[in-house]
Amino acid sequence: EELGWRGYALPRLLQLVSARVSTLLLALVWGVWHAPMFFVTESLQAREPIWLFATAVFAWACIHSALYLRSRPSIVPNLVFHAAANLT
Repeated sequence: EELGWRGYALPRLLQLVSARVSTLLLALVWGVWHAPMFFVTESLQAREPIWLFATAVFAWACIHSALYLRSRPSIVPNLVFHAAANLT
């Protein structure tokens, strides 16, 4: 995922709009990307309300954008952060 979101999409969005707008747009796309998981009974999304999921996606998108922008930009911190989150 990070290759697509932060490695490809974010740099291109940053050429067009601000970091805040780029993050918001990525959060929206990322949320839609994960929406089918609401229909998978064993998934985390199936057990939480949609408003909580939307808030979490926005917060995570902010963290991921900050990691990317503060790493000269590199997706390695994003890969590590996402992997650590999935492991927990």
